[in-house]
Amino acid sequence: MSVPSHGGITVFLMSMLCATVGGHACSQIVFDQIDADLGIRTTVLEDDRHRRYLVLTDKPNETACTDFIDGECQGEVICEGRGEQGDGTVGGFMRGTVLSNKQIAKSISADPCSLSMCQVNPSNFGMPYVRTMLASLALVPHSHGSSRAKFQATGHSGSLEMTIGSAPAWQLRAQNQGAQLLVIGLGSSTMPLWLRKHMPHATVHVAELVPAVVSAAACFGLDTSDPMLHLHTGDGRTFLQNSVDGQYDGILVDAFDPDSESEYPSRMRTIEFFSLAKRKLAPGGVLSLNLWIEGELELSRRIRKSLYSAFDGDQIWLGRTPEMKAQEVVAAFSDGVARSDNSHKLADAKEWFTSAEFSPANVHTLQSEKPLRDAGVSRAH
Repeated sequence: MSVPSHGGITVFLMSMLCATVGGHACSQIVFDQIDADLGIRTTVLEDDRHRRYLVLTDKPNETACTDFIDGECQGEVICEGRGEQGDGTVGGFMRGTVLSNKQIAKSISADPCSLSMCQVNPSNFGMPYVRTMLASLALVPHSHGSSRAKFQATGHSGSLEMTIGSAPAWQLRAQNQGAQLLVIGLGSSTMPLWLRKHMPHATVHVAELVPAVVSAAACFGLDTSDPMLHLHTGDGRTFLQNSVDGQYDGILVDAFDPDSESEYPSRMRTIEFFSLAKRKLAPGGVLSLNLWIEGELELSRRIRKSLYSAFDGDQIWLGRTPEMKAQEVVAAFSDGVARSDNSHKLADAKEWFTSAEFSPANVHTLQSEKPLRDAGVSRAH
């Protein structure tokens, strides 16, 4: 299956068969919409374990779950509970009622994307690269000046400090009022769900190209009425271009082009794009993205060279994506030192950060590579 190529479409790199994931059958289509201008059909499926999957296809005629058996899932969440509505009911049934599968299906059919029908634990998701990206946002280098050293975790209780000798190097990003974050690529809403729960003082902006993906966000438990969350429909780079310089404490790029050799949109892999992103970062802000590096693809190396050319070498870090050796997360920090504060608790981020084994990028290994430029990449994506 090939989805038309557009910068801003989120694609979960571990393809799976949506109708038969883990041996569990797809039980219902809870959302289905076609964006004719893009030639993309957005569908949300639910299986009998109450997992919901986002599927983007170019197939207009399917009418049943099993018709999507060849579809690639672009993300998933687990609906861990069927919660209360404002009238004291659960999906239209009185609280305390034990619902049969048939009653649940009827309730979902009546209002499939009601928040009460899919309550999500934002920390319970199965995409390793997303964990590493979120960790790179939640923690910041205390100093860029000693980046060549090897880090070890200290034994401080209740905090995480990665140290060089006695000097702390990584601390939790301060939870300051007025912080702003940008996610390019919405997918199944995993990143904004986690950010709104664990970084509640930050305003979260999300840019997503496909209108139906934005419309389906509530199907994955995202409260789209949250005043601290702003969903924007349109091209991610254009949205970034129109943002104020120095606006964002963090920019997470989770946009993919499944037809590209690197699965990364051409508009978001050039030196001009990375220079733009750096300009939009606040002091000590981070640009985080994940790259497909299996076999050290030449294009992936050139993407990294483009980023390295826009950021100073001692501000760039590479993190592993546990369970997915073919991917790595690149975190590039802007000039200046972000405010840090280890008084708050982000257990998820600390654990994910440690698992990612972040290390400074060796920019010298790419000296012979040529960076990508806007003039040399296809405008079709």
